[in-house]
Amino acid sequence: MPPLIRACASIFASSIRLEMTSNRLGLLENYHIYRQALKLDTCVVVGAGFSGPPLETSKLSSAVAHVLQSNPWLFVVATPPEELFANPDKPTTSFMRRMDGITLKSAIRIVEDGSGEPGLNSIQEVMEQGLREPIDPSTPGPYWRLVYVKHLNFFLFAWHHVLGDGWTGRSVILSLFEALNNPTLPLLNANADADVRVEAPKGMTISPPIEELTNVSVSFRTLLPALSGLVIPPSWTFRDVWTGNDITSNTGIFRTRLRVISLPASTVSALRKKGKEHGATLTGIMHTAALVALSKLIADFDAEEKFKRITSIVPVSLRPKLRDISTTSDKNANLVGEYVSGYESSHYLTTMFSWDAAAAFSQALQKSFPRAIETIGLLGYLDGQFKSYFESKLGKKNSQTLEMSNLGPFPPSSSSSGNLQWRLEDLLFGQANAPASAIKLNVAGCPDGRVNFTVTWENWAVDDEFGEAFGREFELEMKRVAEEL
Repeated sequence: MPPLIRACASIFASSIRLEMTSNRLGLLENYHIYRQALKLDTCVVVGAGFSGPPLETSKLSSAVAHVLQSNPWLFVVATPPEELFANPDKPTTSFMRRMDGITLKSAIRIVEDGSGEPGLNSIQEVMEQGLREPIDPSTPGPYWRLVYVKHLNFFLFAWHHVLGDGWTGRSVILSLFEALNNPTLPLLNANADADVRVEAPKGMTISPPIEELTNVSVSFRTLLPALSGLVIPPSWTFRDVWTGNDITSNTGIFRTRLRVISLPASTVSALRKKGKEHGATLTGIMHTAALVALSKLIADFDAEEKFKRITSIVPVSLRPKLRDISTTSDKNANLVGEYVSGYESSHYLTTMFSWDAAAAFSQALQKSFPRAIETIGLLGYLDGQFKSYFESKLGKKNSQTLEMSNLGPFPPSSSSSGNLQWRLEDLLFGQANAPASAIKLNVAGCPDGRVNFTVTWENWAVDDEFGEAFGREFELEMKRVAEEL
């Protein structure tokens, strides 16, 4: 039965809550499993710069082993692609399974000196190279890797999106530094050549999928536009929206480009202060500045004035709206897993920053939770046909102009305060996937109040000149807004 007919038949259903077995993945998890299996995603990365002496292999291995024991979801893998696509006529629901153990040598890479490693001579290069190396779900290894770049005092943690969102990756980095600075942590007898194996904890449990923690019913207001999107192609509905080049049909060829921007704490503080005066959050300010930067660039090359609008998606963490399953008082704040959805919006091109626009977006984003949760429910109407869904996007108009993902301020943590031997100083975040947006802006707060941005784009979505120019324009616009009277 075609997806449209299946969806129409289900319109009057009060809910699409799924009955989950203990090892079946949820809607979002299946979405990411299929996207990765079709080679339309590489990984998500979090980078961490730190101060302190070089780490010995035994110390690093001991800390990683401790992180694994306290984060059992790092032992999880899912149905490999060859099983997913074994029967082309019948969709396969992906299941997760637990690895019995992980050999640290297979998951940790130590770079002693970048001179012999192309692409590993700066933090920007390490982040970019990390996004170009997919997590391969067809191999028996874990769905993550940790790269320690010794000469840069830098960690790169990369993971398969099915394991969790950006907040999840940040939690791993925080756990790693807490373990490194734990004086009572027993040292493993490990060297660079040792095959140290960490066994999966007994009776391990992982957080349930989002549809087990909230009602993902879909209202008519959300369902009807989604149904029309199955019939009317984006090239017609969004013909006046600039979204870069069409989505590539050459899957698996990722040439992700990345640029790092950093705003000092003084600039961030000034922006927060001005935002408070105007009723705008820092996210609203960043989003509006990004729209201005994009509008200027689009106006420069669009001599025919064919494009009038920009579309954006801003992921929001749904943790505060879920049934509380935390064992502490954090109210799901540290819940690991895929617990995000996105707020989508459309905006006319504008080359002038507006505080009214920044405030309006801030308010709309704060009210977006109900619709964002329903967006996850829409995946249920695919009836498992994720492969067909993704393949139908290839060669077509891209879905968004901009995706802006903000991890928010750096959380209070023992990894960055007190008398520490290894102190976390820098945090960066990045991702690469398709179908998605022409430009991605990934945001992470640092312990000292700075905010780091990575601008990422694919070589098929926009050319390097455009991506570089956007980074420059965005940085200038943020500084100009902070300094204006």
